[in-house]
Amino acid sequence: MLAIIISVISISMSLFLFIKNLFETRINFGVSAINFISNDSKGKLFVKISFVNHSSKPLTIKSMIFLDHNKKKYSLIDTNHYRYNCEHGEDIPFVDKVEYRQRNKYKDYETKTDILPITVKAFSSFSGYFSFYFPNNDSWIISNKEGFIEIETSRIDIQHKIYGTNVLMGETRNNKIRLQTFIWYQGLIMIRISKILKYLEVPQQ
Repeated sequence: MLAIIISVISISMSLFLFIKNLFETRINFGVSAINFISNDSKGKLFVKISFVNHSSKPLTIKSMIFLDHNKKKYSLIDTNHYRYNCEHGEDIPFVDKVEYRQRNKYKDYETKTDILPITVKAFSSFSGYFSFYFPNNDSWIISNKEGFIEIETSRIDIQHKIYGTNVLMGETRNNKIRLQTFIWYQGLIMIRISKILKYLEVPQQ
């Protein structure tokens, strides 16, 4: 009888540790994209993007590219397609000053861009400006359109919805409308577990 009890306790502990490890290493990744700053003279769109990694494993951001509302790559009129050696809408692999420039208007944000790849450590966050290539006047046009940013990471690839300049999205929490700053992404296993917990009406921590 004692042996059976010990076996049950051992199995229970193993199951507990397995589930604990699963939750700690799960993909739980938040993204926020705000501050769309166009610069026609440079053919750049600067965007402040923040990442939050709620996992015990690090996550590396490898590449990013803008997509249109149909999740297709941009193909724009361009007389100097190889200006930055990247595709239209793709992140530019060079550090630059963040500057707004439209016709006679100019503003220096007194900061510089980050370049990929970057690694977001376990249970940490990263925030910075990134530049994307759009020729001619397209940076300003794209900054006011809905679309997506396709983000390739070491653990999950996502298509993050964007709504353009000065569009603030809300979500309902506790029967109140609150500003939605981050959109969260999870791996397939955690999505299935969340659905099971919701079905069983088990509150998540």
